[in-house]
This record gives sequence, structure tokens and C-alpha cells, in this order.
Amino acid sequence: MEAWDEGLRLFDEGLYWECHEALEAIWLVAPPGEPPASPRLCTQALIQAAAGMHHASRTGRWAGAGRLLQAAARKLEAYPASYLGLDLTALAAGFAALGEQAARIARGEAAPSSFQRLAPPRLRPRLATRPGDTGSSEPPPTALRTPV
Repeated sequence: MEAWDEGLRLFDEGLYWECHEALEAIWLVAPPGEPPASPRLCTQALIQAAAGMHHASRTGRWAGAGRLLQAAARKLEAYPASYLGLDLTALAAGFAALGEQAARIARGEAAPSSFQRLAPPRLRPRLATRPGDTGSSEPPPTALRTPV
């Protein structure tokens, strides 16, 4: 599970390409099967989300970003709300919203800068570090570098 945790950390740090690569290594050897018995489809969904975020934040390929993020959201719906320590309901909703916004940008209905207002969901919630601290909902500093 070390590679899994590393992939999740990379996503949360906004290192989407690196996350894609780390999780792909797991996906390639994951046994086939149907959800929820097999984590293969869940892993593929996170890889697609990472690729979508990479396109949105680094390459400006908005149509592809939208398709990948929406596909990731659909795949996660095949799993229980909580799976492998992840809140898949929240992740699916977040990826769907990001995917729709990327699609709107691709169609010329929104400016690329509008994507920055949507924080990507965190795969692992940020833990509180002080009494009374509930963690931060702010995106990681390297998460979004939207091309203009």
C-alpha cells in the first residue's frame, strides 16, 4: 500500500502527472473483477482524475480534462460511499463538478480562470494540527496553474 499512499499524496499536492504514474503501476497489476471486490476500477478512476487535473492545470486541454474527470466520477459511483479509506461520494461529486466546468471552458462558455475557483477534492483529508484546527480546505499551492 506504500505506492497507493504515495499516489494519493501526490494528487493532494497537485502533482497530477506523478500521481498518474504512481497509481498506474498499481492498476497494471490489479486483478480484474467487479467493484467492490476489485479496486481496479477505483484505481483507474483516480488515474483518470489525475490525468484530467493535469490537462486542466498544465496543458489547457479542457475538453479532454472534462471527459476524464466526468469518466472518473462515473466509475466511482460503482463503489460504496467509503472505500479504501476514501470518501468516494465526495470525490465523485468533486470530479463531476470539475469535469463540467472544464467542459464549459472547452465550449467557450467560461473563462479558463474560472477553473481556479473550484478546489480539487483532496483524496486524503488534511488532519488538524492544533486544537480547534479543522484542517484546511484550501487547494495545495501547486494544484492549479491554469494556462491562459
